[in-house]
Amino acid sequence: MRTLAIVTFAVIAIALPSAALPELGFEGGIAFDAAPKGDRGSMKYLGPQQPVFVTGSISNKGNARATSILVELIINNRIIGRALLGELKAGGSGSYSIKWIPETADTYHITVKIDPSGSVREEDRTNNMLQEQITIRYNVPTAEMTGDNIPRPDLQLPSFSVSPNPIVARLSSIACDVHNSGDAVAENVDVTIMMDGARFATKTIGPIPPESSLSVTFSWTPHKRGNVKIQAQADMENKIMESDESNNSAEKTMEAKR
Repeated sequence: MRTLAIVTFAVIAIALPSAALPELGFEGGIAFDAAPKGDRGSMKYLGPQQPVFVTGSISNKGNARATSILVELIINNRIIGRALLGELKAGGSGSYSIKWIPETADTYHITVKIDPSGSVREEDRTNNMLQEQITIRYNVPTAEMTGDNIPRPDLQLPSFSVSPNPIVARLSSIACDVHNSGDAVAENVDVTIMMDGARFATKTIGPIPPESSLSVTFSWTPHKRGNVKIQAQADMENKIMESDESNNSAEKTMEAKR
C-alpha cells in the first residue's frame, strides 16, 4: 500500500516600497518685474523695448531630489526663453527669472512650464504649468491721449539726510530718495543740491518707474563754521512734465561745527 504525501505551499506577498520620486510644483503665481520695477497690478507702464522679468518660485514636495530642472516661458504660444534650476532637494524650493521684451503695448497670455519635456520622473505632473494674462501699456503718450488722460510721472523728494552731522573740513554725505508716485516712467531726473541759494551739485538718475524710488548721494565737506541752508530738489528746471510740480523739493538748515 502506497502512502500519498500532500505538500501545501503558502505564497506570501511582500509589499515592496515604492520608488522615491520628486514632485515639482509652483509656489504662488507668476510675478512680473520691470527693469527697474514698475507695477500697477496687472497693468505695466513701460518704455518701448523696456525688459520685463517673469519670475516665480518652484518647490519639490516629493521625497527625492530633482536635478537639471528646466523652466520654460511661453507667451502667446511662442517660446520666449528658458531657465535652468540646478537641483531641488526633497522639501526644498528655488526661483526662476526669465527676461522678456514686449514687442508692443498689448495684452499677452503667459504660460510657464516646469520640465516641459518630461525628463524628470515625478509623482504628479498635473501641477507643472501656470497660466496668466498681463496687459502692457507704454508710458509714451499716443496721439489720442490729451489732457488728463496722458499718464505722467509725479516726482517727490520729501526729505533728505546729512550724515554725519557737518563738521568743518570733514566729509559728510547728503542722501536723497526720489519717489515717483505718478503713472509714467520718469527718465533722466536731475537732482540738485543748493547751499545758501547757490547751486552746489547736480546728478542725473533714472529711469524711475511708477511707484518706485531711487537714491542718490552727494559728498560735502564744509569749509567754514556756521549755519548752512541746504535744499534738495528733483527736476529743478522742470524738464519733466509732471502731474504735480509742487512736491519736488525739501530743505533744512544745518550747523557746521569745528
